[in-house]
Amino acid sequence: MVRKVSDFCKDNNIIRPHETVVAGVSGGADSVCLLLILLELQREWDFEVKVVHVEHGIRGAESVQDAKFVENLCRQLGVEHTQVNVDVPAYARTHGVGEEEGARILRYEVFEKIARECGGSIALAHHMEDNAETIIFQMLRGSGLKGMCGMQPVRLQEDGVRYIRPLLSVSRSDIEEYLESRNQSFCTDRTNEDTSYSRNKLRQIVFPILEEVNSQGVAHINSTANQLSQVWDYMDEQATEIFNRVCCFDTGKNRISADINELNKLHIAIKNEVLYRMLSAVAGRRKDISGIHIENIYALIDGQSGHCINLPYGVIARKEFSVLILEKQESIEGMPRESTVDSARRDMTEQKSAERQNLDKAISDCVTSGETTKVFLKNDNEYLEIRAFKFDGNMGQIPKKTYTKWFDYDKIKGSLAVRTRRSGDYLVNDTLGHTKKLKEYFINEKVPLSKRDSIWLLTKESEVIWIIGGRISEKYKVLEDSETIIEVSYNGGN
Repeated sequence: MVRKVSDFCKDNNIIRPHETVVAGVSGGADSVCLLLILLELQREWDFEVKVVHVEHGIRGAESVQDAKFVENLCRQLGVEHTQVNVDVPAYARTHGVGEEEGARILRYEVFEKIARECGGSIALAHHMEDNAETIIFQMLRGSGLKGMCGMQPVRLQEDGVRYIRPLLSVSRSDIEEYLESRNQSFCTDRTNEDTSYSRNKLRQIVFPILEEVNSQGVAHINSTANQLSQVWDYMDEQATEIFNRVCCFDTGKNRISADINELNKLHIAIKNEVLYRMLSAVAGRRKDISGIHIENIYALIDGQSGHCINLPYGVIARKEFSVLILEKQESIEGMPRESTVDSARRDMTEQKSAERQNLDKAISDCVTSGETTKVFLKNDNEYLEIRAFKFDGNMGQIPKKTYTKWFDYDKIKGSLAVRTRRSGDYLVNDTLGHTKKLKEYFINEKVPLSKRDSIWLLTKESEVIWIIGGRISEKYKVLEDSETIIEVSYNGGN
């Protein structure tokens, strides 16, 4: 057992000479074995061992007894020992996470704090079954190739904190046999039998079934993960070079973009990784980003320009013609920070409801008095001017101005309003009465998605009469036999 761990540590450069190894010891079989093995390895390498025990405040008297066990064990072995008490239930309530996740977060915070103080590595007691559990979880979550590589013997964080796993090459049965040979007792956490926890379901239910199929199933899972790690190392080099070449990252706006034509030239495996990196770069983290999110980006790429989708951590991905753009919601002009694109648009529509103006009274006043009426949209600098008059049939008088249009008032049946876009908006685009969705118009005219919610529309319910600054409906155009005309002019704004 000791020789096997020693060879594994040498092959993977796990333990560095003269360093301090901070061992997380809970009192369970795995961590007690880790501590004993580290002390034996001190005979080969000159390094220091410090023990940290985190008391989570979850299991009452049992948890306190475990802490006392670790303290006594360290005293017997002559190892420096630190105990840190944390309040997991309170943290879980405050941060909206489960107690299992809260315990992991606080435990790692303690480990990292002590490791930084002494400049050492953090030793964790994960073994082959733990690694197999992680790999299966990654499969179930739809993680990519990197997730399928499982735990690594050494993990160096960007902040310099170094995690090591000396027992990753041994099984749980190896650990139990070793402790028995040493006549070493350990603590048993009764919550490990509770199958309401996902990992316990794997340990108590799934793994025994796998062992019935093949007694070496766990070992084979670990071996496959090791091979995938080698493949990943090669892909990582290739993906890094291509990512830097085809992607453009705007740090000021937390936005990243790539030419879709360039992306489509890539091998599917590299393309997947580049898309994953794009999403991770904008999100600022990798956790909970899985294959389904990459599939959603593929669907977006294959769809029409102007479409967008919601992704984890407030990231919005959109397609603008031949460009894929990913950015944080808070960096998108006019886009509120909400959980989905649909709710963002719905809330935006509700937010602008006060800006919508019913024009019935204004038009009625114009028809009655013959005077021009102003309808203010946002402030005194942005408004509509409306006037009504009888038409003499001279088609040459119809203005050709972008922001002044004439409409046949007698054809308008129902209330008119000026507002921004809503789902279901359409306009009549020919004399036969054929309609086109407003969304299609914006796409065909190459109107950027970020601008569409700020364009004013003259509407009758869902029917668009005038896209202000753009085309008008064929249905309400002035003809020679038109009688009453309303002229609408837009002033101010952008």
